Amino acid sequence: TPRREMLKPQPLTPAADIWAMGVVFYFVLTGWASPFSESGRDVPTNAAIINGRHHLQNLMRVKGLHPRRALEARHLLASMLAPDPASRPNAAEVCDHPLFWDDDVAMRNVAALHARSASVQREMSGVLNDIATDALLSGASSGNSDRGALLAAASMDLTDWKRMVDPGIRDRITKHLVKESPAVAAGKNAAAGNGKSKTDVGRKPYGDGFADLLRFCRNAYEHPPAGDEIAPIVDALAEASDALESSLASDFDEKSDEKSDEKSDARTTASYELRSVANRPRALLPPGVVQGTAYRRLTRRQRRALFAAYVTHLFPGLPLAVHECAVAVGAEPTRETKRGGNAKNGGGGGNK
Repeated sequence: TPRREMLKPQPLTPAADIWAMGVVFYFVLTGWASPFSESGRDVPTNAAIINGRHHLQNLMRVKGLHPRRALEARHLLASMLAPDPASRPNAAEVCDHPLFWDDDVAMRNVAALHARSASVQREMSGVLNDIATDALLSGASSGNSDRGALLAAASMDLTDWKRMVDPGIRDRITKHLVKESPAVAAGKNAAAGNGKSKTDVGRKPYGDGFADLLRFCRNAYEHPPAGDEIAPIVDALAEASDALESSLASDFDEKSDEKSDEKSDARTTASYELRSVANRPRALLPPGVVQGTAYRRLTRRQRRALFAAYVTHLFPGLPLAVHECAVAVGAEPTRETKRGGNAKNGGGGGNK
């Protein structure tokens, strides 16, 4: 695919390299030559390239690619392939995108946004809705209509989240409120002299919105699943891993049965090899976690990683929503958290 600025023509700046890298990312993820071809295999027209008429929705139907990664890839590539060079991210912004976050980094960024929300005058649910609305309205003029559509869908999916989470860990975290008999509570309130029991200070029920999901994730990550809570989570991730592998295997079989020339086979080989490594059987389970083994032997680090994998699987749009809100309210994570290499998993915290 020729560079857009060469067809226009326009000066070649670092933004042109970002555009070219977006085309490369698309090939790596899909095995298809160009995002500007509807089939992915036909030669795109110059007009389609110049006007930014890409077909990134193809990412959503790539076999073996987890929905979370498909959403994040579509969001990132829509900005990298924007017709206006000024609308494209720089190299640092590309590297900081949630497409490159692992599950634990995503949870640390959830906790950072939850902490930042205490000093913001508005709930994160409202912030996310406003971001999605603004992105939808500005999509036509900016040439990036995908961003608004993806954020609107994520905002809807993150509402009424409690029905999606296994009741074991959900109830333990959300019902971490001190409950007393009316008589005992009345006695404590009278003794306190302020009409409110000290045990209730700082506690409030969980709602169904995005802000409540952030709070739940932060607390569940600090107090990870244990005992009978672990098995349902492991089973859900194992089932999802098998489904991804089965989808990828069936797609590979279909491609093998098709009559194709040697060039076509070479074009798809790189994509199959990449996705087969990323989505091997039980790929969604953290290292050392095996279905059906003695879960009581899992370390706290493994149980935290297990919850992180579980919640990002249940809510594929969560890391993307966290990223957008963090940028909007100035809660960008530290460089250590962004890269995820040196941040420590240890330590605890109270249920907030």
